[in-house]
Amino acid sequence: MSESREVDEVTLDALRELVNIGMGRAAAAISGITMRPIGVEVPVVEILDTFKGRNLPEINERVAVRVTMPFAGDIEGFGVLVLSKSGAGRLVELLLGRARLGDVLDEDEQSALLEVGNITLNRVIGLLLNELRGEVEYQIPQLHLRGIKSGVDLISDLQPETVGGMLIRAGLKVEAEGVYGYLMLLLPERHLNQLIESVARMAA
Repeated sequence: MSESREVDEVTLDALRELVNIGMGRAAAAISGITMRPIGVEVPVVEILDTFKGRNLPEINERVAVRVTMPFAGDIEGFGVLVLSKSGAGRLVELLLGRARLGDVLDEDEQSALLEVGNITLNRVIGLLLNELRGEVEYQIPQLHLRGIKSGVDLISDLQPETVGGMLIRAGLKVEAEGVYGYLMLLLPERHLNQLIESVARMAA
């Protein structure tokens, strides 16, 4: 398998638009909770046959913060939000309106990141999965620290390294300061193919 999957530009544009709508809804929801203006950057979307060997430029540290939301039902897989450790720390400072006192994420900071992950994954991944028209039950998201050398280290405990999906580079702007990370949608190949075909029909 090649790492990147060929998808026509019309379908990719439609996927970007769905992701952009989902990110906008997530930003609005987070802004409503924190009472801080939050914007979004135009997301970059890739379809991958495998995450093996993939390096993620925004996650350039040895440890990353990962929020994982499993889902099951007619469609099974994982939604994943990944931030560098320093990026996650800066994000909670902006959201909570205070400087961090140490390197370890305290309970309030973990709760803030879990809420950001929950809202973002539900808005973006949920919008995409709706295209598959299946019954899906979302499970409680969890936060983990992951040691990383490449992208596959972020998901090696969730899926075999040969399983691909959708990789989204996304950014939230809080008080005009951007914090960037990655959303991953990990799906069995048949469901990934169905998603691409559904979006292609919608875009035609």
